[in-house]
Amino acid sequence: MTLRAPNNEIVGLQDGLFDGLQSLVDLGLRDNQISFIGLRAFSNSSYLTSLRTIDLGFNRLTSLEPWPFYQLILSNEASWVNIDLSFNWISNFTNKLNIHFRCDMKPLYGHLSLANNRFAHIMDMYNGWNIGDPINAEICLVLSYYKISLKYNPFKFNFAGNNYACDCIDFPFYTIVKYNPVDEVLDGVRCRADTLHNARGSPLYANRIPLNEFVCEQPERCPSSCRCVYRPANITLHVNCSAANLSSLPLDLPPLPKSYVKYKLDFFNNKLLRRLEHRPYFVHTSILDVSNSGLTEISIDFLNNMSHFSFANLRGNMLESFPKEADNLNMSGRLLIGDNPWRCFCENSWMIGWLQSLSHQISV
Repeated sequence: MTLRAPNNEIVGLQDGLFDGLQSLVDLGLRDNQISFIGLRAFSNSSYLTSLRTIDLGFNRLTSLEPWPFYQLILSNEASWVNIDLSFNWISNFTNKLNIHFRCDMKPLYGHLSLANNRFAHIMDMYNGWNIGDPINAEICLVLSYYKISLKYNPFKFNFAGNNYACDCIDFPFYTIVKYNPVDEVLDGVRCRADTLHNARGSPLYANRIPLNEFVCEQPERCPSSCRCVYRPANITLHVNCSAANLSSLPLDLPPLPKSYVKYKLDFFNNKLLRRLEHRPYFVHTSILDVSNSGLTEISIDFLNNMSHFSFANLRGNMLESFPKEADNLNMSGRLLIGDNPWRCFCENSWMIGWLQSLSHQISV
């Protein structure tokens, strides 16, 4: 049975509208003014067991419940389900149906098109529909896609369009496609011109952009005259305060977005910076660059943080010596100390043995 009513003035699909239509195979309501769908219109799979095509393209939906999965769950390798919701106004995903997705769900066979809607991130759907365990959402996402895509993906989303922010939010998808190029989840996904674009200002395709270009600004608690950016590709929150006229290190920084992320601190070229002292955020810092500044003193309490750094650059300052306590420093990363006016006096003679003991880690 086929039911088609395109180019009419249908404004909504009420609960129970299709109840009892077990023989309905093809539903076409394209080019109407549908702005709402009742929670139970498509979610009672016992009523629409034969339905395989739902065309609701070019309507006015602004929000979407995960009802497509009630239909897709009826699919199998011999009978695919295709749902077209393209060219609506969808910007919000809700889960009042309270569907619980799992990484071990049975494979779905079919196609769900959400092309040319108004949401800015693919993860909006993933988060709005509570797919998987919220604590391990990204892990679940990666595993489920890889498990299916190793052979072929029997279920495909279509997210084509140029409304995507192309920042760090959709990074799990960019990573999947980068290391599994046959996955088509990003096909047709273009970045908004105000985020990433080519030299002519035209939108770029997301699957052609290097992973290190997907970033998120972190303005909360970002020091004045600095730029704070989360870069998931190298697992850092990059705080760039270079040439910011700092006279002391910032007291506070933006919170880390993930527990495993580290700070990368660029404080170089601050000529008013005289003293290097402890800050609580050093415990979560992997890279510190205070080169070409005005440092004349390193505090003792700062030395205790050196063990956390994988790289520290103190080159091009006005340092004449290290505190004697540095002789007991437990340091595993690299330290650059060149282009400083080190004092070759007797009180600094201990530094000779210290530098020799760390010759594989310290360089000019």
